[in-house]
Amino acid sequence: MPKYTVAELKKMFKESDMGATDGTLRFSEVATYLKNNGIPFEREHAKALFAKYDVTNFKNAGGSDNKLEVGEYIKFMNELFP
Repeated sequence: MPKYTVAELKKMFKESDMGATDGTLRFSEVATYLKNNGIPFEREHAKALFAKYDVTNFKNAGGSDNKLEVGEYIKFMNELFP
């Protein structure tokens, strides 16, 4: 998995059908995106990984709404695919 810049991900979010018009991704959107790219991934796996990597620590990372902002998503994906 390539590492993405914020600009690249913002563009990808806008051009995708991931429901990311607000610049964020939900757990299910991440799972769908990964599955569409050949990586079997379920919503519960995404939730567990978000928690594991403290990408959404539900207080200060913008994760209380179960969404990832672009910067959070980059951190998550770079951890998941080093």
